[in-house]
Amino acid sequence: MRIKVKAGAHRRLFCPVEIGDFEDLPDSFSLRDEGNGALLPAQLEGGKIVFIIPYLEKGEERTYEIVEGEAEERVELKERENLVEIILGGKVFTNYHFGADFPRPFLYPLNAPGQIPITRSYPMEDVEGESKDHKHHRSLWVAHGDVNGVDNWSEEEGHGRQIHRFFREIKSGVVRGSLRELLDWVGTDGKKVLEEEREIIFYALSSPIRMIDFRVTFHASEEDVVFGDTKEGGIISLRVASALEGKRGGVIENSFGGIGEKEAWGKRAHWCDYWGYIKGEKLGVAVLDNPSNLRHPTYWHVRDYGLFTANPFGVSYFTNNPLNRGDYKLNKGEKLEFRYRLIIHKGSAEEASIKQHFLNYAFPPEVVIER
Repeated sequence: MRIKVKAGAHRRLFCPVEIGDFEDLPDSFSLRDEGNGALLPAQLEGGKIVFIIPYLEKGEERTYEIVEGEAEERVELKERENLVEIILGGKVFTNYHFGADFPRPFLYPLNAPGQIPITRSYPMEDVEGESKDHKHHRSLWVAHGDVNGVDNWSEEEGHGRQIHRFFREIKSGVVRGSLRELLDWVGTDGKKVLEEEREIIFYALSSPIRMIDFRVTFHASEEDVVFGDTKEGGIISLRVASALEGKRGGVIENSFGGIGEKEAWGKRAHWCDYWGYIKGEKLGVAVLDNPSNLRHPTYWHVRDYGLFTANPFGVSYFTNNPLNRGDYKLNKGEKLEFRYRLIIHKGSAEEASIKQHFLNYAFPPEVVIER
């Protein structure tokens, strides 16, 4: 059996690939490139082979065969009390905090290649020189400020909470590791508003990029749910490191070439990147909006002071038109899914080929099994 990957119309760069359905495979295996003999790590998940194409020029094809062999786990997830450690190449990539001490789970620290934090430490740690506003901006998180009237965005009096119930799955792997979690969104009175299933996938890439896939599925499990029209929210939200802030020299850039808060705030775009210099290193973080998402390309609530979120609901604010509302109703029993890819990278958005990463995400390569 052979696996053929066809790049098609786009150059492929660190491109995750999935193909299935397989049953009889060795416990440990790799893919051998028939052209140059190079071995690619691979793993089996739910009957699908998962691997990463490092590079493939547009129009190029490569064929792989499955070979047995020991493979070293490169992404390791370890659950501890109120915390999941994500270890990449033997070092902490990030930690997932889900304890009752916090209103919402979050990832912190979030380390770029070179182990440099790409998000702000406040309020989890007190670091000299950092901005110390908006304590609810906890590194990387999920939130929305009006869900049936409940504020699940801020930490002001009367705010809602996201309650961790349990992990459906926590996995390590040679290509990627992941966690899948069930949460309840509740009001200040503890009343449940909706359920959320959250899946976060961490890829075994260390330099020049690190990659995370984020999937959020809302379930109107209790009653009809209305996501209100407010700019105070972001299904994926980051507070970038203070050194990256636009007001300190950082650069906001979107897929249409918009630069800075003035050209990117409230605008729709396929992706948005925030890059600049941290400790002398040119680094950035990009969020890619999956084409299947509601109102793709999404609106970006991105600020010079470091807030960076994808918010498809705050339409009246972003268009400055009170009549153009972005409320969205989810009837009882219905589900709504969002997908994002996060690229933490060296260099500027152009130097990191963020456009190419979006095309990989939106238009994956064709993969064929030859038996």
